[in-house]
Amino acid sequence: MDLKQIQYFVALYEEQSVTRAAQRLNIVQPALSMQIAKLERDVGRQLFRRSARGMTPTPAGDEMHATFAPIVSAFTTARAKVVRSGGQLSGHVQVGVVASLGHSVLPNTLIQFMAEHPRVTLSFTEGLTETISESVANGQLDLAFINRPTRPTGLAIEHVIQEEVVLVSSHNTPMNIADRIGLDEVKDRSFIMPTKSHGLRQLIARALSKSNFSIIPVLEIDSFIAIATLVNEGPYLTFFPEDIVRNLKYRASIDLRTHHLIEHAMHREIVCATNPRRPLSPAAEKLSTALISAICKAHASIQANPDARPASTS
Repeated sequence: MDLKQIQYFVALYEEQSVTRAAQRLNIVQPALSMQIAKLERDVGRQLFRRSARGMTPTPAGDEMHATFAPIVSAFTTARAKVVRSGGQLSGHVQVGVVASLGHSVLPNTLIQFMAEHPRVTLSFTEGLTETISESVANGQLDLAFINRPTRPTGLAIEHVIQEEVVLVSSHNTPMNIADRIGLDEVKDRSFIMPTKSHGLRQLIARALSKSNFSIIPVLEIDSFIAIATLVNEGPYLTFFPEDIVRNLKYRASIDLRTHHLIEHAMHREIVCATNPRRPLSPAAEKLSTALISAICKAHASIQANPDARPASTS
């Protein structure tokens, strides 16, 4: 029995799935199965019951996990301390983000982070909240910045910001819509919206259902840039988080008009999600802190001066 086998066992015990455990460990499934089978032979006890639903720990498995999980945790902590004491951070960090953050604070923050930590390599994945959450849970991503999940995920969730979702129209097409409006005033307008699987669309649908208001979009598309371009050029409306509107103006030269709802105001919450069973590396912790700070700083700047150009996060 060696440390690698113990790490493999702890991962399989916590994931209860060979597929998820192998993804978490970044190894192929046969290698994991072979090491677990060898471990069971070495200890002379069955540690898991195999079924179509996954791997269920036996009482012997429960006992072994209680014994060895603290050892794996202590090893991870000790290794992190050694890395910190060695000077420069190093390693690879994998991050997931919802698309609306991809063109906002990331560029400036990442340029600064890579300059300060040249031995750290980064990988960013854009996607929908549900998909990214699953990737954090199965170990494919170290952390993620997502909309707050509406269902239990088993992830550790840290609040980052809450921002208002506003009605958006074009400055170029006269639509006679006031800066503050009621939903009834736009019930006969044409909307372009993200698809139903998109987190923002789901948030909007939940909020509108409370006011017995529904939208049947003339077009569904998940690209914020595409939606913004179409709204800017035609007689269409959409709903965007307020931060996105300003970033589109200064980073994509798309200047949209915003309208605040008099009643049934909508807000979305951005959170940082991590897997509580997989402690962050020092590099991941450092990057997480930098990104949270940048997102909060950018949001505070918008609240203080909505018309100002986004400040550098450096």
